[in-house]
Amino acid sequence: MSLQIQGLNNKIFKHSRDYSQGGGKIRKGMGTFIVALDGSGDFDDIQEAINAIPKTGGEIFIKEGTYNGFSLNKSKITIEGTGEGTIIKDKIAGAGGGIIIYITKGSVSISKIKVLVENLNWTGIQITNNLTKIKLNKIITDGGNYGATAGIFTDGEGMSNILITECIIENYETGINIGGSNNIISSCLLNSCDIGIQTDGLINSTINGNTSSNNTGRGIILSDNNFSSNFNTLNGNTSTGNATQGIEIFGLCSKNLIIGNISTGNNNGILLSIPQAGRVPDKNLIIGNIVLNNTTAQITDNGTNTVLANNITT
Repeated sequence: MSLQIQGLNNKIFKHSRDYSQGGGKIRKGMGTFIVALDGSGDFDDIQEAINAIPKTGGEIFIKEGTYNGFSLNKSKITIEGTGEGTIIKDKIAGAGGGIIIYITKGSVSISKIKVLVENLNWTGIQITNNLTKIKLNKIITDGGNYGATAGIFTDGEGMSNILITECIIENYETGINIGGSNNIISSCLLNSCDIGIQTDGLINSTINGNTSSNNTGRGIILSDNNFSSNFNTLNGNTSTGNATQGIEIFGLCSKNLIIGNISTGNNNGILLSIPQAGRVPDKNLIIGNIVLNNTTAQITDNGTNTVLANNITT
């Protein structure tokens, strides 16, 4: 099928097909490109398509196939694959330590792709430079057995409005490592990592409806490794079968609300921990959680001014 531009009765790019064959979709304008390996698209390389997007932005649709990694270095771009059939595999050229997808500009969206990491210390998706308005949806990423660093890693406490939803992340040291403010992690599955979700300097954000299971360390941890994580809400998460803590508030993290979560079958259900003197969790609310069948303890509160209410522990 030839390219279709809304409002124009023309035919260009005879090699191009409607991006979602059988889906009835048409191209929205000249900033829309198809990436395909079978000759049916405008490009066979994702980075080339990104480089061709104008400053006004555009959309890139990636057909099934295995592609090289890319740097998302322009704003106002939406990238959409076909799901598990769109595989991003090799690291970006020149990316030290190995990064498959490197996001360096805000106001972008990536959805329906699979990211495979096949080398030690690589990162699936890295977001840098204190960006805002990033959407990651329905991404599958697997670190394999290579000790890969992180599935999704945000680099900078100035991040804001990062939305990570419906992602499946497995076999990393850390599934999601996130800081910044006003961010949301929702409805993700994290499995067989060391840590499922780890925060560092996360402020006024929401972690809800996720499942973090069978990790060799923690399921979910709010931490102060570099900056305190404060004023966050963890609700409706399930953390089960983790070797250490199901949910942990680590160090100088304050005024977080832990409500309506399920933490079962871990070593510790919910732990408020003090890594060293002066780094004490304070004024956190632990309310209405189901915390059962954890080996060492259900809820251990080493913090100060903690509110514990209506938790089910027996």
